[in-house]
Amino acid sequence: MGKTLLSEAEFAGWKELLDERKAGFGDQPDAKLISAALELVADYEAIEGPMFIGEATNSGFQRKNMKVDLHSAVLVVMQAIVDHFYTSETLMGHEALLGSFSFKSADYFPGAVEPPSDPERVHAVVISASCLKTFGHPVINDSKPARKPTGTYLVPGTVATIWVPESMVGMGYEIRIGAHSWDMSSRPRIKRLDRCSIVYPINRPEMKVSSPLGGGIYIEVPDQADAGVVQIRIKNAVRSPYFSSKPFHQTSLAEWKAVERNHPAPWADFQSEKMLIQVPTSWIYKFDDPATLLKDWDHAMDAVSDLMGFPHVRSREALYLQADVIIRSGAYSPGYPQVNATYNPNKDYGGNHDHYFLTGPQRSPAWTLHEMGHAQLFQKLQGETEAVVNLLYVAAMNQKFGMSLDEAFYRSRRYDNDFMTLANTAITWMASENFRLEKPMVGAEMQYQLKGHAKYVEIARLFGWEVLNRYWYSINEDYEAGIKLKGSRNNGNTNNLILRMSRSAGVDVTPLIHFWGRHPDDVVAMKASITAASLPPSTKIYDLLVQYQDSIPADNEGFRAFAASWWEKQPSSKGHMTEKYHASLWDSWNETYASEIRRNMQKIIDLYFPDGRP
Repeated sequence: MGKTLLSEAEFAGWKELLDERKAGFGDQPDAKLISAALELVADYEAIEGPMFIGEATNSGFQRKNMKVDLHSAVLVVMQAIVDHFYTSETLMGHEALLGSFSFKSADYFPGAVEPPSDPERVHAVVISASCLKTFGHPVINDSKPARKPTGTYLVPGTVATIWVPESMVGMGYEIRIGAHSWDMSSRPRIKRLDRCSIVYPINRPEMKVSSPLGGGIYIEVPDQADAGVVQIRIKNAVRSPYFSSKPFHQTSLAEWKAVERNHPAPWADFQSEKMLIQVPTSWIYKFDDPATLLKDWDHAMDAVSDLMGFPHVRSREALYLQADVIIRSGAYSPGYPQVNATYNPNKDYGGNHDHYFLTGPQRSPAWTLHEMGHAQLFQKLQGETEAVVNLLYVAAMNQKFGMSLDEAFYRSRRYDNDFMTLANTAITWMASENFRLEKPMVGAEMQYQLKGHAKYVEIARLFGWEVLNRYWYSINEDYEAGIKLKGSRNNGNTNNLILRMSRSAGVDVTPLIHFWGRHPDDVVAMKASITAASLPPSTKIYDLLVQYQDSIPADNEGFRAFAASWWEKQPSSKGHMTEKYHASLWDSWNETYASEIRRNMQKIIDLYFPDGRP
């Protein structure tokens, strides 16, 4: 084995055998099929080198170019081995075969690790085996099991024994080998096996597990489980770096520096009640202070939970971050875990990698909380799907990390231009065609742009973040009471939501929401609802609208100065929607145009403040 390349006839013979038995992969594969598949992979690795490491495959595969050649066929067999062979029943029946077999590609991903020096040593860890429902409406993936690190790692080609309490047997609990649980089969490029995580349902108090890839050992706690804090014992596994700030399991900094960060497994876990983070050990073996890191992330999560009307401690972590060799979708996306960060398995990062997972939320790109916003499945007004999710970043940075409201606002869309204040964003909106034509702001003007979530930041500035906290909390209250909102989650009934927000503020916020491009569905009915609720007009809103009216550039010179400062250049006609429109106004903005914008602003003021300043 491993001395000569398979002939076409020999390869055809292997393939014929595997094709014949493919239907049985998901049932109870026999020893002949298992041996054939494992031997094919072993022969391939001996001759061609490990998959994703050998010369022919070290850059991965383009899925569209996959064909029935040696490399792609073996990759398919490797995936089938992971998908179908490693079950409790098959492992029990064929432990000699499966329990001693490993993919050499595991040295690439999930990473190289030596067997434990003492296979008989038992590691004990306490976890929370509960995942009870918390207050509020569903969020994305909240029916998924809650993932619990054990601080241990299964070496490829070994069998670990795991003991669990009787209370967990047959109750939906599972053991997961390898935390990288997303199926990457939709990604155009193959850089690792599409599915590399193996799950063993816990159906007995003593479990045996194995994997040809190895991986971290985790307990999956099913939704609504309530076994409390329990002890898990694990034999024949190596330790992995693990820092916990859970109330029942707190790692000290001294313990982290002297022991935990020095463990040899290739992946590390950081966990609090609100955060779970998985990174390569290469990132952290010189990392000094995970306690502050988790506290900072927890502060950000508290701001998000307050904003969205949820309790600080939920059924599972509010945010779960994980690095991988490839992001899980074609664009950044939410998820449990959220996988929008990549790493190079062939690189040693020096043990203290300058990455936002480890430097904290205040240094993270805005898209992290943007995608978390999508995961909250919260109520939005029409057109706000890719807009108001940016608000989470503003709330966290402004309230928890001392960032000014304006800076948090423009950084929420990854800008670094301090001219992009809330007040100047108002000018950008007033200069738009839809504002000039007295039309609502359309979705294309909201998505990924400051204008889209400015109305909410305005409310926070005028009345405090507590108003928005109460607003979304009241929606959770209604959910718990079985009260169904009118409209869909991403297109709520405008009048009802404005009334709800006005009640949260204690004043009529309709003119502010109208100004920012979301007009009431029925102005007469809206006014009647506000009157019935005894909500007074707001002097703060009146003064703000007058201020914005006065800020409109008076002439072409003024507009050019504004647009050049906003874009930090002359706007281009080839830019996005707003830049393209500003480019069209570069020569045409004049006093007449400015007067028309001011008249439209006056119409809004007169509509809601017919008696002048309240």
